[in-house]
Amino acid sequence: MGVYKYFNKISKENKGAVLVTVLLTGTVLIILALALAEFSRSDLKASLYYERRVQAQYLAEGGLQKALSELKNDPERLQYVISSARGKPNGFLFDSMNVDEGDLKGSFTLKAYLESENRLKIISEGSSGGSKFTAYAYLNVIRSYEAFQKMIFSYSGFSFNGSASLQGDIATLEDVDLKGSFDLNGNLYAKGDVKLSGSARVTKSIYSLGNVSLKGSADVYGDIYAKGSITSSGAVLVRGKRYPYYQGDISFSHEMPSPDPYFYKNRATSVYEGPYRVTSLAMSGHVIFVDDDVVEVVDNKGNKTTVVHEGDFSADNLQGNGVIYAKGDVELKVVTGNSSGIIVISEKNITVKNAGSVKNALLFAPNGTVDLGTSNFEGCIVAKNVESNGSAVIKYSGAFLSMSQYLPQQNPPKINLDYIKKEGTY
Repeated sequence: MGVYKYFNKISKENKGAVLVTVLLTGTVLIILALALAEFSRSDLKASLYYERRVQAQYLAEGGLQKALSELKNDPERLQYVISSARGKPNGFLFDSMNVDEGDLKGSFTLKAYLESENRLKIISEGSSGGSKFTAYAYLNVIRSYEAFQKMIFSYSGFSFNGSASLQGDIATLEDVDLKGSFDLNGNLYAKGDVKLSGSARVTKSIYSLGNVSLKGSADVYGDIYAKGSITSSGAVLVRGKRYPYYQGDISFSHEMPSPDPYFYKNRATSVYEGPYRVTSLAMSGHVIFVDDDVVEVVDNKGNKTTVVHEGDFSADNLQGNGVIYAKGDVELKVVTGNSSGIIVISEKNITVKNAGSVKNALLFAPNGTVDLGTSNFEGCIVAKNVESNGSAVIKYSGAFLSMSQYLPQQNPPKINLDYIKKEGTY
């Protein structure tokens, strides 16, 4: 039998099997095609889902940055948001935007929650398709001056000679001269020169926009940053590093707050003219204003003379919480502020008698000198000059900040970004 006839015979005998094979092969190819199409659709959906997720995140973060920039640079906008968010536990919706720029499509909303008068939470929710993303930040709104955050802030510098001990940061817009066995447990900031002599000690760092001079057995635990020179002689010990002619940023507040007497007089619960002297005074949220007493005296010849009894204030024992504003000098011995503290403001000088004691108080003399003598002091001092020639023990306490409504306010207030957190809700 020929080859052709042989294969022709086999083909006729297996015609059914061939048909089955063709059908099976076609079915498999169709299934593969359908699977490939489904895979392509799933891949496209996944790609679109991822794209929307990313867009939602970009929109949330972009919205948050927009809000932070506006609130930081527009004090009226900030005040509007704070006022509108007050008393709204579900927050205040203060902005929203639809975005359709190129490949970026979606929207974001901005809400503000007032957690306290000085703390604001901003939530930005970005949305693209069915994807959402949330980013939020906490803002600390600082209305009071940075000077009140320091243990001591002075305009014309300060001088300590003796065994005074301080716990907290000090800053001055002029020079600093520390002598004897002065002990500072904190940072020292000076716009002018810094001089340490004797056995004076600074347990943290020194920041000076001028020169730093160390003599005797002065001891500095931290680093020294100076825009000018750093010189030392004797048995000086610097445990940190020295950075003379420092080119980096040395930043601290250069603003001395200025109180407005009319503000305090208009809010006073008691107004006294002329010297007001008390042995003991217990305060409970009072605002006391001591004004100058100006009188005209006419002699027997009809000549008029103006006599001014300055608005001085003195107390041996001052307790509780409240505000004292004196047009004249202030003299104190024992001041015991409660957890809300006492604010004492003088347009001239404030003196704490030797062996006195002050606790939870702000001594504020922007035009004069605060003299601590040998007193023990816990609170804050803001003055043109600060002096102590004895063994004063001084420690920072911010109790008075709870009455910040009676402190000069920064306008506009400063904003410190606490932190930003991001979270997806896809």
